[in-house]
Amino acid sequence: MLFCCATDGARTNSTHNRDTENLLALTLPVIETRGPDWRTLAACRNTDPALFFPIGTTGPAVEQIEHAKAVCGQCPARQPCLEFALDTRQDSGVWGGLTEEERHRIRRLTILD
Repeated sequence: MLFCCATDGARTNSTHNRDTENLLALTLPVIETRGPDWRTLAACRNTDPALFFPIGTTGPAVEQIEHAKAVCGQCPARQPCLEFALDTRQDSGVWGGLTEEERHRIRRLTILD
């Protein structure tokens, strides 16, 4: 049995649950260990995430998408970001400089080949 500190500083009993640990290991994305994690190199890491998740594709969202793509255009991690989005089937937002519609077209073309 392990003891852990609650947020108020009191000690509480807690058992170490390996099943929960294994479940987390299965649900977290695999990170390449060769070289630095692409997310540490990403130009967006210090940018408001909302920029990359516009609501809609018309009106004000068009300008927001253009701004997000401009950040991606200067990013050294653009390619691994796009590969991550394609591999994990991210269905919203701008990833690697592409919108969800553009990534969907790539996936569809890849399936047809």
